[in-house]
Amino acid sequence: MKRDELYRSPLSEVGDFVFNEKVADVFENMARRSIPGYQTIINLIGVIVASHLKEQGVVNDLGCSLGALSREILNSISKEAGVEIIGIDNSPAMIDRARQSIDDTRATFVCQDILDYPITGSVVVLNFTLQFIPKTLRDGLIARIWREMPENGLMILSEKITDDQRNLNEFFNAIHLNWKKERGYSELEISQKRQALENVMILESEADHKNRLSKAGFTRVNSWFRCLNWVSFLAHK
Repeated sequence: MKRDELYRSPLSEVGDFVFNEKVADVFENMARRSIPGYQTIINLIGVIVASHLKEQGVVNDLGCSLGALSREILNSISKEAGVEIIGIDNSPAMIDRARQSIDDTRATFVCQDILDYPITGSVVVLNFTLQFIPKTLRDGLIARIWREMPENGLMILSEKITDDQRNLNEFFNAIHLNWKKERGYSELEISQKRQALENVMILESEADHKNRLSKAGFTRVNSWFRCLNWVSFLAHK
C-alpha cells in the first residue's frame, strides 16, 4: 500500500481534487488515514450484504474506486450463493486498478458515470460517493435508484456530514484534525487537501440525507454507524 504524500510539499496553486492516476495510486492509504472507522465500515457492510443476500442477487457498488468494498462483499458471501457484484466508477484509473486487483468471476467493473448507469442491484451501495455528486443532482439519483431497484431492496449510504449543531461540528472537526496528525499528516498536507476538496466534496447534514431517502420512497431509514462526522445509513425499499 503506497503512502499518501500528494500534498506533502507546498503547492503554488492547489487545484480541485480529482480521482486521477496519482490519487488512485495512494487512495487506500489516504482513505484509511482520513476516514475514522473506514475499515470497520468496509468490514460491516460485507456482513450486512451477506445477511441480506442469503442466496442470490446483484450488488451495485456505485463509486467503487479501487474495489475495496466489492472485495469485502465477495469475501463475506459464499461462492455458492449466486451473488454478482457490479462496481461502477467514472475514474478510469480507479477501474483499471480494481480490475487488476480483483480476480473473481462474480465481479464486474464498469467505467461509467453513476448518474447514467441503470440500477440492477437488489443491494445498492454508495460508500462516500454521494458527497462528490453536485447537490442539484442528488435527489434525482436517489429517487432513480429507488425506482429501478427491486422490491425488498436495500441501500447502504455512507457519507461525511456536517452537524446541525455548530459547536459539536467544530468539536468533531478539531478531533479529526488531531486524529489525522497522529497518522502522520502535517498541517500543510491537511490544509492543502482541504483546499482541494472545498469545491468538490459538498457536505450535508444527517437530517438532509434521511429526508432525501424518505422522500424518494425508502422506509426504515436508520444510521447504523457513526464516528465523529462520518455516518452510514441503511434504507429499505
